[in-house]
Amino acid sequence: MDYFITPLAYWDLFALIITTALNLTRNTRQVIFPGTASCKLLLYFSYVSTFGSLFFLNVIAIQRFQKICRPFGKQMNVFWKRAAIGILFSVLLYIPVLFYYGVIEIRNGNLGNITGYQCNKLPGDPAQIQGLSIYQGVGFTITICNVMTIAALYIMITVSIVKQMKKMNKARKPSSYTTALSDMSKDHTSFTNNSCPPESSIVSQQETKQQKTKQK
Repeated sequence: MDYFITPLAYWDLFALIITTALNLTRNTRQVIFPGTASCKLLLYFSYVSTFGSLFFLNVIAIQRFQKICRPFGKQMNVFWKRAAIGILFSVLLYIPVLFYYGVIEIRNGNLGNITGYQCNKLPGDPAQIQGLSIYQGVGFTITICNVMTIAALYIMITVSIVKQMKKMNKARKPSSYTTALSDMSKDHTSFTNNSCPPESSIVSQQETKQQKTKQK
């Protein structure tokens, strides 16, 4: 399992660095965002890294499901191929972010018509805005499906583990009962041996009594 956890840790570190840089820049430079390229790239890699991390969790859930619930079925032996496909999918899925987001100019007339620049959604015609809404809906749907898949797989894994534990407990009960019976038989045998002397000792005792009677 280490070869799953290690790339996930590196990918989460990458996502943490990107999202931290984006949020810090947005909060410290709310109206003086430094450049259109930095806005587009930070947003793009923030989305890609977040979805990629979610995909890694999905792959891990599938691998655990196969190992626990389908141990004799087909196993995941090409992890890196699946991971590469997932990363490529996330890279392609969020390409539209580069076109829908950027630095926009804002003005505040209350402060003497001051101009500022923010990293946000780009203005456009109604068709472009509608396209952005559809794209966001598709991305949200894919994310929800991914999360539900992970939850469903872990539920089935939990049910399988509980069933296996019940079977193991049932298998242990007859063995403990057999052990108890063997211990009782041993105790009975030792009690019988101690309470009932062997016949040879009884015969020898009778012969000794007869000899004493003859001597008298």
